Amino acid sequence: QRFADDEVLCGDTGKRGMGLLTDDTGRTFTTLGPAEEVTVEERGPERACVLVKGHHLAADRARLFAYEVRIMAYAGQKFLRLFYTFGNDELKNEFTLLRELRLELPLKGGAARFEMGGEAPPLLKELATRSPLGTQQGSVADSPLVFQDSDEHFAFASSAAKTEGRRAAGWTRAAGNRATMTVAVRDFWRLYPKALAVDAKGIKVGIMPPLRDDQYAEQAKDPEKLVHLYYNLLGGRYKIKQGQTKTHELLISFEEKANATALDAFQQGVMAAAPSAWVCGSLALGPFAPT
Repeated sequence: QRFADDEVLCGDTGKRGMGLLTDDTGRTFTTLGPAEEVTVEERGPERACVLVKGHHLAADRARLFAYEVRIMAYAGQKFLRLFYTFGNDELKNEFTLLRELRLELPLKGGAARFEMGGEAPPLLKELATRSPLGTQQGSVADSPLVFQDSDEHFAFASSAAKTEGRRAAGWTRAAGNRATMTVAVRDFWRLYPKALAVDAKGIKVGIMPPLRDDQYAEQAKDPEKLVHLYYNLLGGRYKIKQGQTKTHELLISFEEKANATALDAFQQGVMAAAPSAWVCGSLALGPFAPT
C-alpha cells in the first residue's frame, strides 16, 4: 500500500529526508541516490522492518562510505525506530578523514516552534546533586542547537539563550502548521560528539557534527586520553579506519506532544520488576527490608 502525498509527515515538496556526508575537502555525498538493495526483513501483524542499503553519493555519482538504514514501524503507533549504520569501505587508504555526517529530517509544511530536552535523568536518582537543566523551547528563527562535546558537558545555544549542562537528554521536537515531529537519539551523551538542531525546514541530527580545529587539542595533551578518546577527533576531522562501522538508533515520533515518559524509556530501556516487598519476602537474597 502506498501513502498519499497528504499522508507524508517527514518530507515536503522537493525535500526528502537524507544522510549527508562531508569529506575532508568539503565535498558532499548524500543518500538521495538510488538504493542498491531494499529488503522487507519483517512483515508481522505488530511490526514491520525494512532494510535499505546503498552508498553516500556525490553529484557525479562518486561513492563514499556505505550505509544501511533499518526502519521499524509498529501497528497503531505514531512512531518509527530508525537504525542508521555507516561503514568505511574505502580501499585506497587505511583512514578516511571526514568533516561531518548528519541526518536531515524535513517536516511537512515546515517548522515554526521547537522544544529541546534538557538534562538526561541521572543513572541513579541517589546521585542527583543539583537541579538539572530544564527543557528549552521557542521559535526556530532563534537557530537552536544542542551540542554534546563530552560525556560530562553539553551546551545549548540559540539567539535567545545560551546555557550548558552535563548530559543532554538527546531529543528535540519541531512543530509547524501541518505536522509535529519529535526525534530522539539513543545514548546521545554516551556517543559524543553529537548535536541536534532545528530550523524552518525541520530537524538535523549531527551524527558527526562539525568540530573546531582545536576542539579537543587541550584534552589530547594527556597521552592516555589521546589514545583512548581523542585519536580520531583531532584537527576538526573524524578519522575513520578502513572497515569501521557504527550504528545509531533514532526514535521518530509524530505525536502532537513530546511524551517524556516514552522518551526516558527509549533512552534507558524498560524492565519488568517484581515489587520490592515480594522480592524481600521471598528471602531469596536473605533478610532485606523492602524499599
